[in-house]
Amino acid sequence: MGWRGISLIFFSILLLAGALGGLYYWLVMDSTAGKEKPNEENAKELVVLTWEEYFDPELIGEFEEKTGIKTRWVHYEDDHDRDERLEANGTRGFDLVLVNERALLIYRKKGWVSSIRAEDVPNLKNIDPKWFERYSSARNYAVPYFWGTTGIIYDSAALPEAPTKWMDMFDPIPELQGKLQMPRDPKELAGPALQALGYSMYSDRLNDYDEAKALIAKQVPYVRDYGTPALNEDSLIVKGEVLAAMTYNGDALMLQEFNENLEYLIPEEGASLWMDFFIVMMSSENREAAYQFLDFINEPETAARNAEHVYYATPNQAAKKHVSQEYLENPVIFPSEAVLARCESFSPLPGWVRRQIDKMFLDVLPAEETGAK
Repeated sequence: MGWRGISLIFFSILLLAGALGGLYYWLVMDSTAGKEKPNEENAKELVVLTWEEYFDPELIGEFEEKTGIKTRWVHYEDDHDRDERLEANGTRGFDLVLVNERALLIYRKKGWVSSIRAEDVPNLKNIDPKWFERYSSARNYAVPYFWGTTGIIYDSAALPEAPTKWMDMFDPIPELQGKLQMPRDPKELAGPALQALGYSMYSDRLNDYDEAKALIAKQVPYVRDYGTPALNEDSLIVKGEVLAAMTYNGDALMLQEFNENLEYLIPEEGASLWMDFFIVMMSSENREAAYQFLDFINEPETAARNAEHVYYATPNQAAKKHVSQEYLENPVIFPSEAVLARCESFSPLPGWVRRQIDKMFLDVLPAEETGAK
């Protein structure tokens, strides 16, 4: 066999080895990589449970581009809806959840809330410390997001007079027959009824709730819908199908973009002064991604843009250097001290009171509103 014959055999062996190696990679290595890739993508998806229209969508895109973390946003209708969603899944499938202080306390007792350390979210330093002093349950467990009030929005062009009191909503004028919108959540509904009667919205006296129940029952024929006003041109109050509603101050400002005749006020009896928080779920498999998101939204300029987009007051003191003067001077966003003095901050209710509120809701409201059959 000549030199050329030996070279040909050697070359053929090399080709065969290369082919076998490629086949091995295709059968083993490549198939394994194909299985790992979806898992990596799933691990990077951050699932956020929150209100609708409560975050600037442009900032979501910027966060995803900056970090490579994909987000999925799930929206709840009210606190009751959020609680049901979490209970149904054993909290699995959600990484970040937006809550008020009532839910924060309950979720912590259930063991649902993961701790948040300063080193996890360095931009926590931008949050005004007074909010952690006022809401001590949030310290090391929640990140203040926005604060605001719950009052009355009404159509000033359609009504002969403004509903300046909660009692104007529970004992309405004839023009409001079938023209009110009130919250579906029983605890949100009970507070204003108690205030209309001159009681604290966090009363723990049984007789007060009996009176509130009668007042809510009297209001039922005037209510067009139990729910939160939609924040678009199809909203019932924008279209005139509702003439007055209970809503949040920032939502009222959004609705004014669609109807300039809409006005917002804090009733004379007072209102709720609330704070929303982001929490990281104990069941989350993406805590690092959640921490990155919380850090991102508390960058001063990011927090400022988000605040002006949703029309709510930011607890991020560093952000105030980056917002407009118009935002800072808006009395709906930042009420005067005199108005705030009429407002009530959250106070925990005993379990028997919470059960009484739920029973009152089931007894009084139409079955389709309570979910009863």
